[in-house]
Amino acid sequence: MFHPSEKLLKKTKQIISTAILIIVSVLVLYPFIWTFFASLKTNPELYANTWGPPLDPQWSNYEVAWTSGRMGTCFVNSVIVTAAVVGILAIISPMAAYVLASYEFRGKKMVFYGLIAGMLVAPHVAIVPLYVLLQQLGVIDTYFALILTHVAWGLPYSTFIARAGFLGIPKSIEESARVDGLSTFQIYRKIMLPLAAPAVAVALILQAIFVWNDFLFPLIFLRSSDLFTLPLGLVVFRGMYIIRYGPLSAGVIISSIPLIAFYVFLSDYVKKGISLGGALKG
Repeated sequence: MFHPSEKLLKKTKQIISTAILIIVSVLVLYPFIWTFFASLKTNPELYANTWGPPLDPQWSNYEVAWTSGRMGTCFVNSVIVTAAVVGILAIISPMAAYVLASYEFRGKKMVFYGLIAGMLVAPHVAIVPLYVLLQQLGVIDTYFALILTHVAWGLPYSTFIARAGFLGIPKSIEESARVDGLSTFQIYRKIMLPLAAPAVAVALILQAIFVWNDFLFPLIFLRSSDLFTLPLGLVVFRGMYIIRYGPLSAGVIISSIPLIAFYVFLSDYVKKGISLGGALKG
């Protein structure tokens, strides 16, 4: 039985915690809500009614952003690049992580330290040599330039995070599967990968966010407006419609929706990955 004062203290803590969560949620969500409201306003209404909801919603702003602002083309380009990068990393990084977590071989530490070193190099440092290399390969102003650089940059991060998921799996599970006659690849595909899926999902979500929001690589490696991704397209659109905040805000909303949907779709894996508590273990 709780003493009355203990019950009161517990209830007070719950109220304070709930209030803090509500305040934080409002602070996080309101910029998105405000941008959505702004995307449905004309400039005069935005100036007169800056913070409130639109009185006369202008859904045509989304049509302007999608067609005149070429957000539709940029959207497709971003989907192609992000899907290709995430798809390649989804195949390569879990395999590399499984080997680094489960096997001993000569040079293992050197490979692992190489991954760490790759995580420490800022993209800005390698822009010039990357540009020269891609130009020599003849892939400047192509999807391949973005896909290649993002895969190379994302592989150390995704492998490092996925490795933590494999390290959290008891060795006895793998040994039992080997006794049952499963091959190495069968153990990986049927047992180890599903168990490490939350950590792998977290790694892929982080990479998807980075690729989708990246502005630097498209700015340097792309020339044709037909290949622009959403971040670069928004900058060009801002230049075209510097005073039309409605269509510009609509473009921002369009660029945000896929990431939100992607996160919601994989939210269960993210929660499991965080609950592992071993995302940085080992």
